[in-house]
Amino acid sequence: MHRYGRRCVRSAQSVLLRLGSYLVICLLVTINQHLLAPAVFAQSSDAQAIAIVQSAAAAVSGSEPLNDIVLTGNVASTSGAGTISGSLVIKATSKHQSRIDFTFGSGIVTEIRDSSTAVPSGRRIDSVGVVYPRALQNCWSDVGWFSPVVSMFLTASDPTVVFRYVGLETRHGVSVNHVVAKRDVKNQPEAARVLVRQVSTTDLFLDATTALPVAMKFNIYPDSSAQTGTPVTVEFGNYQQLASGQNVPFHVSRNEAGTITDIQITSAVVNSGIPASTFSN
Repeated sequence: MHRYGRRCVRSAQSVLLRLGSYLVICLLVTINQHLLAPAVFAQSSDAQAIAIVQSAAAAVSGSEPLNDIVLTGNVASTSGAGTISGSLVIKATSKHQSRIDFTFGSGIVTEIRDSSTAVPSGRRIDSVGVVYPRALQNCWSDVGWFSPVVSMFLTASDPTVVFRYVGLETRHGVSVNHVVAKRDVKNQPEAARVLVRQVSTTDLFLDATTALPVAMKFNIYPDSSAQTGTPVTVEFGNYQQLASGQNVPFHVSRNEAGTITDIQITSAVVNSGIPASTFSN
């Protein structure tokens, strides 16, 4: 396709995405109507949760505003089939966009997420270039699950996120504050708001002493529905402070239904100027 034609198509897709947000959400609601019984949920954050999240955001933030970050490292994925190892490059922005390029023996597998628009999106590109769109119910979770410095749930000023304090707990011998975060889409039917709150629910576990995030938990869902979620737990460790002041976990472990993805970060670069095209191909 001619370059101008491609630009026109992308522009049209962007317009349709913005104008169609209501219809897309309602379509997902229709598919899952039996899940949408009335639910009681506070429409605003509680003060204690906000204070804790603000402390966590301050603990990971640096001396200069973070626009983007590039993380490189090694990755090992262990499941019942064995362990495969490789490398990865993670690129993310403060606009809630992320791209992870996993390099294994069979080639590069890419995961792209974008929550910078009213309706979030995502896709997976396999090692031969085939694109698999991510189901909408799996696009409301945290784009920055791999690093709290770009977590969309550590932004207490975001009006679309509601925080509730659960209590003080012990996790792996560490005293943590447990906070639940949920996305709340405004000016939408209550059924749609209930569904989005359900699929975006994220448990945050924040060190009671340092305020640094220790772990987060959320669910992923089958592409065909939002009925039964599979729990995902992400653990953060080996925090290192960058020259720009950000505290970044250099060890990240993700447990998804027994498949463990272990990430060892070897370098982190902030504000390198990641082009927007990074998240569009």
